[in-house]
Amino acid sequence: MYERCGLRILEQHQEAWHCTCVFEKSPTSFVPRLEGLLRQLVSQEAEDDQVRTRIVEALHALSRQLEHDLGPLLVRAQEEKDPQKRYQHAMEIRCLWRGI
Repeated sequence: MYERCGLRILEQHQEAWHCTCVFEKSPTSFVPRLEGLLRQLVSQEAEDDQVRTRIVEALHALSRQLEHDLGPLLVRAQEEKDPQKRYQHAMEIRCLWRGI
């Protein structure tokens, strides 16, 4: 649930029946933009063909941005022989992909 919003848990405290969570949102995360565009896509305004076209174009642009950002990480992960470094690359890819 938190990842859909591009949030990362900083702190979590539990007392009896209550849980308090403190989150952080990455300023570079594309997840909030993705969720916003998806909400627009299913909104009443998207009944208009031009609006829907604009939304889909923005989704394509976001997809290209993700591919651009992932490209170098994927190349480094593919070429890496050391399992520990591959693990680090996997974590970087996960963070970028999930927007955290």
